[in-house]
Amino acid sequence: MIMVFTDFYLFVYDIHEPKTLRLMVKRLEAINSMRIQKSVFEVQGDKKEILNLIEDVKCIINKETDRVAIIPLCSDDYEKVEFYGVLSRRPTQLPPFYIL
Repeated sequence: MIMVFTDFYLFVYDIHEPKTLRLMVKRLEAINSMRIQKSVFEVQGDKKEILNLIEDVKCIINKETDRVAIIPLCSDDYEKVEFYGVLSRRPTQLPPFYIL
C-alpha cells in the first residue's frame, strides 16, 4: 500500500503578456484546481504534481516582467479557511491521500 499525501496551494500571479497569461491559466486549469479570482488559483496535489507544475510555470513566465507566488496550505490549515459570498462553499476536495 502506497500513500501519497496531498496538500493545498495558492498560486497567485501577475503576468503582463496576454499570451503568457493564457498559457498560465490553461496549465492551471488542466490540474485539480479552482480559480478563486482572476489571478489566484487554489491547487491541490501531491508533492510530485506540484513540483512538475512549478517547473512548467517557470518555463511559461517571463522572469523579467512576471511574478508568481506559490503559497502552501497544509490540510489542517486549509480546513480552517472560511469562504463567504460566491465561494461560500468549500470546493470539491480530494481525500488527503490516495491508496494504491
